[in-house]
Amino acid sequence: MVETIRHPKPLIRNLKKMFWQRFVPIAASLQQQRAVLVNRAFRHRASEWEEIDESRGVKNLFEFPDALDSSTPNSERFAGALMEGWTDGPARGALQPLVQELVELGLQYPPNEALDEDVSESVYVMF
Repeated sequence: MVETIRHPKPLIRNLKKMFWQRFVPIAASLQQQRAVLVNRAFRHRASEWEEIDESRGVKNLFEFPDALDSSTPNSERFAGALMEGWTDGPARGALQPLVQELVELGLQYPPNEALDEDVSESVYVMF
């Protein structure tokens, strides 16, 4: 049985508004600047995965920054931590305020039920 998740109507309304009024114009501007880094062309490759920048250390690539794991998140710090691994450039700069606004909107609608945190640590062993 699939459980249907109901989201608050004001949240959905605001997300749609942000998409059309904020994201679409930013995306159009970035496309005109040729600053979109997503390549939609089929390139006859076995994978679309790219090499990662390990200069920060492999452990930091997989651990959540404190700003993402706070019981009282700050939208600016959360958005900054969320975008920390994004490639520097026009897209990152243009989208940062929107990502922060999305975080602020999300914080207005916390989950109705508590998250189940009784998951064995061995499930997430990655190194």
